[in-house]
Amino acid sequence: MSLRSAWFLSGWVAAGLLVGAGCGEEDTGPSPPNPYADVPSERAPTLDDGHWAVAQRGVAIDAEDIGIIQEVESSAGVAVDALESKFGHLVLNLPVVDYLKGAATGDCVPQDRAAAARPLTVARDLRARFEDTRGLTFEKVAINVDLLSARRTRLLHECFNISAEPRFGEPQHRAQVVAALTELAQLDGLGWITVGLDMNRYYHLRDDDGRDRRDDYANFVTLYRDVYAAVKAVNPYVRVGPGLSWDFLVGVTAVEVASELGDVSGDSVQAFYRAWQRTVLPLLEVRAEGPVRPTADFVGFSMMPESMSPPFNDDPAPADPSAVAAIESYYRRIELAVQTTAGPIPVVLPVVDWRNDSAGASVKKANFLASLKHGVSHVEVEWAAWRRLSSLPTRTQGQTPPCDRYTTPDDDFHYRRDFCNAGLVAASGEVGEVFAELTTDP
Repeated sequence: MSLRSAWFLSGWVAAGLLVGAGCGEEDTGPSPPNPYADVPSERAPTLDDGHWAVAQRGVAIDAEDIGIIQEVESSAGVAVDALESKFGHLVLNLPVVDYLKGAATGDCVPQDRAAAARPLTVARDLRARFEDTRGLTFEKVAINVDLLSARRTRLLHECFNISAEPRFGEPQHRAQVVAALTELAQLDGLGWITVGLDMNRYYHLRDDDGRDRRDDYANFVTLYRDVYAAVKAVNPYVRVGPGLSWDFLVGVTAVEVASELGDVSGDSVQAFYRAWQRTVLPLLEVRAEGPVRPTADFVGFSMMPESMSPPFNDDPAPADPSAVAAIESYYRRIELAVQTTAGPIPVVLPVVDWRNDSAGASVKKANFLASLKHGVSHVEVEWAAWRRLSSLPTRTQGQTPPCDRYTTPDDDFHYRRDFCNAGLVAASGEVGEVFAELTTDP
């Protein structure tokens, strides 16, 4: 029984007792309070094509992309001039500690190898390689710092001096994360840090004993606030925000909250707003005694939906008007998700992809990107980046294919196969529909 239903029941019982004890006059009692009085009303957004300007486009590049970056335009890759002219800044997707560079043992990176695996060192090395080998330079860089493993099931961390369970509430881990991101704030040209990716998925995670991690998600919130303050103390000009999953917010958390409330549906604004209050708002500001304290310059939402599930149903560009309306509705409440006491803050889309393990999905990926740009055109998008610059080869002669290095073995720390087909550019270097859609000017 929901709290509101319980209120109604107790009210009617009391009213019945009053009627029985009095003169038979009907007394309905006071009106019940509206448990959703604080939920803002929705408005129909005005949408357009949503094309992003150069300054709003980031390009995610890593070491695997160097082979398809060419000095001049060719069928074997994308030219340096094209990247520098069509994208406003570089994006690096880096773990808080790189398990490949740190030669992880078990589920952690030994401390004597961790220095070379932290974001600042890796970022400097990558930018130097891009410039030295291809002459590619960007004045500004955004770093998406991943705190969770590739499958979003475990915390990435350096090995602890004192044995302890890896949790955001563990002091050793908190110190490692704050130190790594404070160090990163010293990077030349750093414009943005996204703290974590898909972090609201952790809210729903259960440990090996079946216990949920919601208490530790609260620890992540306070850790994030510590990181925000520490980074700002070193570099007040870098913009900092949390990285979350839009698909999990609307498709998992809101549905779960609706089940708890009992009197609203999972796609209702009431369920969405309560889900946002639980998992997003505490990252955007601190509402304690005294003035409200902002703790985010933007809110980052990865856009990688379950392509086979509603509202997409494996078709990001449906002809049916009702299906189009359902996709627009999927994005509609992002306007509510960026609200703070001081007013709306920008949204960042740090990772975008139509997840599909088929190499022939480029048309659907481009159609998804078009529907995304249209669907979020009613909010300020500070910047957005596709998941990878190039897809990863699945076959190579005489050596392990790059795809296998990131997807094998099939465990928590390796990606699913869709990661290999997540590029703006094909593994062969061919520039196709997704690149063209992303770089279409307003």
